Amino acid sequence: MVSLAELYKMAILLCPVFSSLFAILILLLDIKYSSRKPLKLNYYLLAFFGSVFLSWLSAILYFYMPMVYIYINWLSMLAFMLMQVFFYGFIFEVTHINEQETISKFNYLFPALLSLLLLVVSLITPVSDQHNVMLSKGVYSGGPKVFFYLNYSKIFFRLLFSLIYSTLGFNRLLRYQKFIRNFSSNEEKGSLRWVSTLLVFSMLLVLVPLFSMFSSREEMAYSPMSIFFVLILLYLYGYVCLHVIKRDRYIIDLSDETGTISKHHQEGDQLYAFAYQPNYEKFSSPNMEKKTEAENEVPGREFRTLREVESAIITKTDEDELSPYLKKNILNRDFFDTFMQVEKPYLNADLRITDLVDRLHVNRTYISSFINKEYGVNFSTFINTYRLQEYKALVDRPEYSKMSKSELAEMAGFNSYRSFQRTEKEVSASKKTGIMT
Repeated sequence: MVSLAELYKMAILLCPVFSSLFAILILLLDIKYSSRKPLKLNYYLLAFFGSVFLSWLSAILYFYMPMVYIYINWLSMLAFMLMQVFFYGFIFEVTHINEQETISKFNYLFPALLSLLLLVVSLITPVSDQHNVMLSKGVYSGGPKVFFYLNYSKIFFRLLFSLIYSTLGFNRLLRYQKFIRNFSSNEEKGSLRWVSTLLVFSMLLVLVPLFSMFSSREEMAYSPMSIFFVLILLYLYGYVCLHVIKRDRYIIDLSDETGTISKHHQEGDQLYAFAYQPNYEKFSSPNMEKKTEAENEVPGREFRTLREVESAIITKTDEDELSPYLKKNILNRDFFDTFMQVEKPYLNADLRITDLVDRLHVNRTYISSFINKEYGVNFSTFINTYRLQEYKALVDRPEYSKMSKSELAEMAGFNSYRSFQRTEKEVSASKKTGIMT
């Protein structure tokens, strides 16, 4: 009769096998039946769950069919290490900013070489000796030391890879979030907080290989800590599948970097559409009208009004000819303040810095740098501070007195009331934007 302890061990080993298979099935169904084109991150996640499945299947064979496990030992080591690489590849794709950015092939080199080394050592080590090593369950009891230590080095390398790739994942996420704050005003949507949660839980799993280094395989299988480990795994697998199916990420398009009309705009795609058309007569900067002729001179061409600039852009005036005028005359603080107050682009809850490119005809990097330098804040804080001003103005208007705070916050351009509360707290804690009244 099978003991309760044995049933417990079998359940612990089978849970990750079936949960990873279930996750693979969900992802495949999403790819097949979804009307959306599958992303590269979907395939990284499929590879991750595939390596998880193979790793845990090999663990079952290790305990119950050691003679079979011997022949897939090298493959088990490969899957064991590639889990971390594939998971990092998923994080890499979720947080990538530049379409040209790809994960280096060198990430796969070390797992492949180490697995190949184990395969070679296995081929020159008698099967009987290998079998004895498997039966030892992680405790050396004689035989070829090279095979023994190489075979049980999986735990050490799993720990090493977990630490390295978790650190790289956090660095990628922080870099992405910093970029988003200078790219989008909807920081709540683009911050990928769910990825932060994912990385925190994956770091908790580092405790497992750490624990394994100080105990035998049998002790680990029967340990109560295994339940904690499996519960984290189940939550992690469900959590990541949910957000991938929801496509809960911010798609970044830098096609507007130079201020030209992107393919999305040409085809009428509203994803990056700017909600407010500028009225040049309404906000021509008084300072621009007062410029002297000498100040307005640009080699080869003169521009005296915004309409002339717009016309020059449309006729594809030489960028070198246009650039000095744009930087000197359009992006000054007076002009930009007037543009923000009259056009109110911040009322667009999903406003991105690239939405301003076609309106101002200056590239994204220059706008971001201008805001950072002139106002001392990132793009997200700058836009949200204007929204906070708008909210306060709406509160003071009698016709909106019956509306809830949440409704007024959305009218002011906030994506949610929570976003409004966070902005209000941040602005009250620091008055360095220079646009608050």
